[in-house]
Amino acid sequence: MKKAKCIFTPLIILLLLAGSGTYCLAQSAQEIQINAYLSQVQYWRYQYSPEDSGVNPNASPADSLIAANTGLQQYLLTTPLLNQNLSLNDDMIVSTSDDRKLRIFSWDTETGKEGVHIYTAIAQYESGNTVKMIVLDDIHKSGVLYPAIYIVTTGSNRIYLPVFSRTDAEKDALKGVQAFSLQNGTLSGANIFMTDNGNTSNKLSYTYDYFSNYDYKKMKEKYVIYMSKQNLYIPAADGDKLNGNWIVYSFDGQKFVSDKISK
Repeated sequence: MKKAKCIFTPLIILLLLAGSGTYCLAQSAQEIQINAYLSQVQYWRYQYSPEDSGVNPNASPADSLIAANTGLQQYLLTTPLLNQNLSLNDDMIVSTSDDRKLRIFSWDTETGKEGVHIYTAIAQYESGNTVKMIVLDDIHKSGVLYPAIYIVTTGSNRIYLPVFSRTDAEKDALKGVQAFSLQNGTLSGANIFMTDNGNTSNKLSYTYDYFSNYDYKKMKEKYVIYMSKQNLYIPAADGDKLNGNWIVYSFDGQKFVSDKISK
């Protein structure tokens, strides 16, 4: 049996400095490039040393960190990846709608100070016979991660519901869900959530103490947003603690209406 050939990628020498080793030829050029950028981010955030050979001893880690994130953002804004199967570094969160018409890339830029996370996100979506890309959260502001995307249908239109999350100051958490539609080849917000005052919004969110909702035996959170059939379940909070109940938003074919509390 022949051994699979691997190569030392010359794309970015910092891969080796960061201890990334080798990449097998089975990986696509796109996967290698994205993973290389992610390795740069981790290198400049955690492993940079002026003594490293091949690195300018006068290099600024902060500037290099921004450069790595800027390069990654620009790559995702210019490289269609909507329908490709991707195997990426765990630092990159990739969520894809079931119809493969919307994909969101999100990651921690590592540019925040201790205990602060600065997330960024790029969306790629189908527009006719092409793929368009937009910035959802820029690298210079505090954004969110997008771990999942749900879909509902209103008439002939589909509404995409990306779930989002972020943590601040190590324990303060924000989670929620947004609504988008593809209208005339453009991704835009869809106001389908009924609020308590009778208005509509394209976003639902809540905040809480992350550690109060964590199951250390199962190594995961106890209560998270999920969708079952046409019902969207949002954890209910008392102050900064989740109380174990759910606010249930039922989809009536046009909008989501909160009609009950479930235990």
